[in-house]
Amino acid sequence: MGEVLPIRQDVARAPTDLTEAIGLAYRKASSKLGSEFSAIPQQQARTILLNSIVDIAARGLRDVDQLCDEALAVLSSLDSRTHDEYQQ
Repeated sequence: MGEVLPIRQDVARAPTDLTEAIGLAYRKASSKLGSEFSAIPQQQARTILLNSIVDIAARGLRDVDQLCDEALAVLSSLDSRTHDEYQQ
């Protein structure tokens, strides 16, 4: 059987692995989805979040909070444009 690794402390603040940073940022951003992004269906919003996080991480950003915030900003921008289109 494989070796069991201990749970690392402070992983949410300082991930060293790209995949880990993307996963943590996605979970954090997804948990912030709610009624504030009403013009975009939830599944589509989650897809936009994940794609945004991956794109941002590809540019070199690894900070979970920044990845989350920037992805939510992208989603908010799209939500505003979608909402405006429905009102016209």
